[in-house]
Amino acid sequence: MLYKQIKQFMAQNGAATVFNASIVGGYCYAGTTWIGYDDTQSISTKVSYAKGKGLLGYFAWHVAADDNWVLSQLG
Repeated sequence: MLYKQIKQFMAQNGAATVFNASIVGGYCYAGTTWIGYDDTQSISTKVSYAKGKGLLGYFAWHVAADDNWVLSQLG
């Protein structure tokens, strides 16, 4: 799913959202549907960690398909 579609799913279904600091990622759920994703909070945390440790990169879920480049501009 694209990030825009995930946000639409959350809005249309009143999905509960959770940020898991241990794995630095978010997920939402409504009924029997569960979706894991990266959002602005998880990507900002990953980028800050990578920069602070002198790492050359980080992993994020399908950033190229974000909503209006909001995720891609965080690096």
